[in-house]
Amino acid sequence: HGDAGRQWYDQLIPYIVEIQKYNTSVYNQSLLYRRKGKGLFYIAIATDEMPTFYTENEDGRRMLKQLREGLDSKWQWKHEDELGQVIGITVTRMEDGAIFLRQEAEMRKIREEFFPNGAFVPVTLTATRQVELIKGERCMEPGPYRRKLGVLSHCAKTRHDIEPVLSKLAEVAHKPCREDFEAIEWAAAFLCTTADVGLMFPAGPEESGH
Repeated sequence: HGDAGRQWYDQLIPYIVEIQKYNTSVYNQSLLYRRKGKGLFYIAIATDEMPTFYTENEDGRRMLKQLREGLDSKWQWKHEDELGQVIGITVTRMEDGAIFLRQEAEMRKIREEFFPNGAFVPVTLTATRQVELIKGERCMEPGPYRRKLGVLSHCAKTRHDIEPVLSKLAEVAHKPCREDFEAIEWAAAFLCTTADVGLMFPAGPEESGH
């Protein structure tokens, strides 16, 4: 293949599947997983990174050691013990073991796009309810509206609460009106007001003895 990323994928996947005995997800060919004892291990294959997720127990740590030793035997590999960033998402491990995901870079882009002077009116009203109130004639240039909608859409990875809003806003993307521009700016203000919101994955129960 001419694409370097594809060549890397074609070398790495067969090794992990055939030699390391991982399975390929039916939902995404770049997601691999393996179960062993009480351990569960996930590998997400990307062009320039390969984040891993595993159960914090003896079996999970054993699979991590086996994977790293195998990769080191074939390639020059840099391992990171703590995942900090993945596909633009900031990953934070809390003191109680929970994992918190936020898209800080995307929030900065929203502020730059909608509020370049840094000022916005804080919004707390439920987003879906506010957008349902939008009415008006579709009569404005759609290009800027679609660009703004695209900027907001990137936040949906960790802000599932905004998905109904984005869906409603997208309904008028072909021919928006002035009120729709007001609504999309309102949605941006809502995200900026609630910028500390993200996805939280609680820690599981402590492992009992074998």
